[in-house]
Amino acid sequence: HYLTRLGLEEARRIAAAPLFERSGLDVMALADPQARYPVEGTTRLWAEAVAVTGDPAFGLSVARYVMPTNFHALGYAAVASRTLAEAFDRVVRYFRLVTDVAELSLKRERDVYRFCMRLRPEGPPLADASLDASAAVFTRMARGLAGRAANPREVHLQRPAPADAEPYQRLFRCPLHFGARHNTLVYDRASGRPVAFNALVIMELTLANRPVQVLHLGLVM
Repeated sequence: HYLTRLGLEEARRIAAAPLFERSGLDVMALADPQARYPVEGTTRLWAEAVAVTGDPAFGLSVARYVMPTNFHALGYAAVASRTLAEAFDRVVRYFRLVTDVAELSLKRERDVYRFCMRLRPEGPPLADASLDASAAVFTRMARGLAGRAANPREVHLQRPAPADAEPYQRLFRCPLHFGARHNTLVYDRASGRPVAFNALVIMELTLANRPVQVLHLGLVM
């Protein structure tokens, strides 16, 4: 899994290939954007990563090394958005290009947005570290788009409460709720304001088998 490899090799300087092998996964498949790993294998991989690093919050550290372009068309569509809400809408729409183990939704309420990741009920459970990584990636994406002060109002995480919640508090910077039914990031609707970027390139991409033009905009996360 690309996120796990980033967290191991970039953050911890630990070779990822042996962990992929022990998890029954081919590390070379990471070079193929169309390749998919079985969830059972990636769950073993996350467990191996947590064990070798000795860090129960390992999933959070992965997000620091992720850029929107790591997700190819999905990332380009997000950074081409005029507002944070539009970016979340596009992530919801094209998330299936990245994985089919969960569904995303964006619910607009009177004063908040609820960005939710629901696991498919018929699918296998995901590793806590994997769920942590997803929430952390989307949180950092939001800050990259709308500014570092664009913190969630609150965060709901499926994982059980960790023994040490300080790494979670440090990253999310808001009230946290563990043992939730779904991973959910709650943002004030004011966070949906227009966003500004610093470079501009028009790119031709294919999204959901349809040709589209998107703006590739410079982004610092």
